[in-house]
Amino acid sequence: MDKLLKLLENMQIWVCVVVGVLLIATLSLMFDFSTENSSKKIKNELFELSETIRHKYQTKPDYWGLSKTSVIEIAPQNMTINNKVVSSTGREFIVGRNEHGDIIMPSQRNFMITLANLNKKTCLDIATLDLDNEKHLSLHKIILRSEEKTIDFEWGKENNLPITKENAKKYCSNKNSISWVFE
Repeated sequence: MDKLLKLLENMQIWVCVVVGVLLIATLSLMFDFSTENSSKKIKNELFELSETIRHKYQTKPDYWGLSKTSVIEIAPQNMTINNKVVSSTGREFIVGRNEHGDIIMPSQRNFMITLANLNKKTCLDIATLDLDNEKHLSLHKIILRSEEKTIDFEWGKENNLPITKENAKKYCSNKNSISWVFE
């Protein structure tokens, strides 16, 4: 009888271990799936914001006056929270002349939208998003900034768009920002 009880105890331990491993595997898969979905949401919101800005300025010769603070007036209402333009994941879109959201001066015919403070996984996911839609034709370049370096990716250049997984792995580090420059 003692052997049977000991055998049952060992089986219970093994069942707990197996259930624990399955639970961890399931949660990690769910996390990867949610990260992928949030990256796609960010991409859609990014291009929605760029289209809104381009529409607002289409009758003007340039993007004069556009900045981190002025974009709040024209951004989609569902993206403005506490005087910031944010994604559905809570990340701030910084809009303006540069990655700090400074005001665009006369004759500048492009604007930048930046996501800052990205970890390596998020940088990899967002940097390598598909650019297969005609909306992306207004995209001039993407700038990846890490702690070590800044690299520009442009259509038809040495560092060509779209950004490959290999290039993203090469340049994304523990703390990154990604800027999209639109014309």
